[in-house]
Amino acid sequence: MFDSKRQVHYMLRRGLVLSRAQEIIDETIEFCKEYLIGEIIWKCDAEAFNHGLTPLPIVHKYVDVLSQARLKLQACGINHSINPWVTVNWSDRGCR
Repeated sequence: MFDSKRQVHYMLRRGLVLSRAQEIIDETIEFCKEYLIGEIIWKCDAEAFNHGLTPLPIVHKYVDVLSQARLKLQACGINHSINPWVTVNWSDRGCR
């Protein structure tokens, strides 16, 4: 999908929710193909779906889903990376 002739490499950031994972992955792939987006950054366990320090069983579910996504994305020539929300979980979410 990445075209070296293009001057911009846009990376789409997309939240990945386990309850709708396959739907989100398929929808995102179609969007990237239509708009020639070469990479997806999956935001895992983000915002309203965040568990704080993500429990290991949930991490394992994300690993399975992201492995399936990788295969679909590779077939389309789209790269992907992961932004686990725990890396930015410093926000106070309105607490004082």
